[in-house]
Amino acid sequence: MVEQDNSDPTYITVVAGGQLISGRMITEDQFFSLPDNVALQKHFNEEIKAKRQSIMGGLEQKGDVEFPEELREWFIYLNEAYYVTGSGLIPTGGISMQVRVSDVSVFT
Repeated sequence: MVEQDNSDPTYITVVAGGQLISGRMITEDQFFSLPDNVALQKHFNEEIKAKRQSIMGGLEQKGDVEFPEELREWFIYLNEAYYVTGSGLIPTGGISMQVRVSDVSVFT
């Protein structure tokens, strides 16, 4: 959804692993381009994104493709994110984080 229409910010609140997390959804590419995450960008592009795209390309040719276990995880990427607690927001300024979709039990 964020990759298709990135004109207006989309905010989401999730419960993941028992934690209430709120933030602005961003694309995978935007997440790895943020100053805090740019050090991971090369590894992500080579070890995850390129391999995933290669497998998806094979899907069009073969029709039946096996994804390695490490590429099966899907994430929601957030910026300006924080944990919501009874005493406030942690950290107050927000951070970038990725939340594993399979860990999300509730979202708004």
